[in-house]
Amino acid sequence: ADLALNVNSATNPLNFTLSYSAGKTVLTGAGIATGGGNVNLSLSGLLDATAAGINSGGGNVSLSANQFTGGNIVTGGATGGGSVNIFATNALSTGVINTAPTGTGTGGAITLTSNGGGLTVNGNLTTGTGGGAIALNSTGAAITTTGGVTITSDASVSASATNGDIGSGVAPLLVTSPQTTLTATG
Repeated sequence: ADLALNVNSATNPLNFTLSYSAGKTVLTGAGIATGGGNVNLSLSGLLDATAAGINSGGGNVSLSANQFTGGNIVTGGATGGGSVNIFATNALSTGVINTAPTGTGTGGAITLTSNGGGLTVNGNLTTGTGGGAIALNSTGAAITTTGGVTITSDASVSASATNGDIGSGVAPLLVTSPQTTLTATG
């Protein structure tokens, strides 16, 4: 059975953890808002966040699913932005991911990993001023993006694709960072 998920604790910190293995999970309504708490999802099916996103208000976001189709993920809080770590056994497709704080502090790192099916960046990725590194990893397929999407980190950006390309002539990765490493094999 599929799970429709809407968690709203935008003003009170909530550490939210969910393990679900009975079907796909669809974020609905406001999606997941944790008011500074961490989000940890471990799912055996598809996580569909296209209709609603995740706003942790400073907490870290860790997602593991068979497949991820993403909406926006915002982790910025008053004293820093939480990190984002997404692992998909198959295809991973993001929306905007922004870890820049709304006040002081720095933004957390962003790590995106697809173990098959490819990684598609459909929204800007940023860690804000002085923020953490961004790492894009795809095994078995390409790392692609829609046109005009930017990837920005004051630390570093790395992209590694095994058996696939990184970007294309039509839709290249637009990276702004003092250190960038691109590795494509196969």
